[in-house]
Amino acid sequence: MKKISRTSVRLISLDEMDVVGETAALVALLRVGNRSPKWYSEALLRSGSARALLDEELGLLTEMALAEAVAEVEAWEQRQIKVVSAFDPRFPMKLRGLAGIPPLLFVAGTPIDADERTVAVVGTRQPTVRGTQMARKLSRRLTAEGYTVVSGLAAGIDTVAHEAALERQGRTIAVIGSGLDHFYPRQNAGLQRRISQQGAVVSQFWPESGPTRGSFPLRNVLMAALSDACVIVEASAMSGTRILARAAVDMRRTVILVEDLLEQQWARELAEHPGVEVARSVAEITQVLGRAVFPPAHI
Repeated sequence: MKKISRTSVRLISLDEMDVVGETAALVALLRVGNRSPKWYSEALLRSGSARALLDEELGLLTEMALAEAVAEVEAWEQRQIKVVSAFDPRFPMKLRGLAGIPPLLFVAGTPIDADERTVAVVGTRQPTVRGTQMARKLSRRLTAEGYTVVSGLAAGIDTVAHEAALERQGRTIAVIGSGLDHFYPRQNAGLQRRISQQGAVVSQFWPESGPTRGSFPLRNVLMAALSDACVIVEASAMSGTRILARAAVDMRRTVILVEDLLEQQWARELAEHPGVEVARSVAEITQVLGRAVFPPAHI
C-alpha cells in the first residue's frame, strides 16, 4: 500500500469562503468532473477551492452544474443525510491534510467532528467464541471509559463491537462500504438504523451507491483515519482487516493486535512496525491506550 502522508494544508474557516457553495462545487466536481476523486482530493489540498477547480473544468457550464449540486445537497439534508466536506467545520480534524482521504463524507446521525477519543474494534466476519467474547468485553470496557467505538458494520466482530457499545448506551460510529441508502449486510439493517439514531453512520460513497468489491478497502482506510487507535481482535491472512491495519500504521495510528494473531505470519510481520503493540487481554489493551495513545495529560 502506498504510504499515506500528511500534507500541509491551510484550514478554511467560515469567514474565508461560502462553505455551502464550496461543498456544492465539490459535489458537482465529483459528479460531472473529468478526473478521479483521488485527483480532486489532492488538488484541493493544493488549491483550497472546489469552485475554482469547477470553473477550470466546466467553464460556462459551471453555474448549471452548481445549481444541480445545490438542489442535491438540499435533498440529502431533508432526508437527514448530512453532507460534510473538507470546507465544513464539521469535517473531522483527524482527516484534514491526509492525502488519499475523501474530501466529502455523508453522515447519518450526530456529528462526528467532536469524537476525540476513538478506537476501532475490528476483525473477521467469522469469529471464534473467544474472539466474540473479547470484542464484546472490550467494547463494553471502552464505552465505560468514555471512548467512541468505531467499526465497519460487517458481520462478526464488527457487529459485536457496535452492539456492545449500544447496549451500554455508549457512542459508536459505523463506517460503511456503501451509500447510506443501502444496508449491508442485510441482516444488519436494524443495527444500522439504531446506530444512526444513537451514534453515527459514515460513508464516503454517494447515498445511492451499493457495495462493491472495491468499496470495502476504501472503507477500511477511512475507518483507520477516523480512529486514534485500532484493535485487531481476529483476522485471517486474507481478511480486509489487514488493509485497515496497514493504513493505520502508515497514518501513525497505534495498532493493537490481540496476541493470538501472532500465530499468523502477517501479524508477526506487522508487529515489527513502530506503533504496533501486542496485548493479551482487555485490561492490557486499555493499558496500552492509556500509555501510548491517551496519556493522563490528554484526558
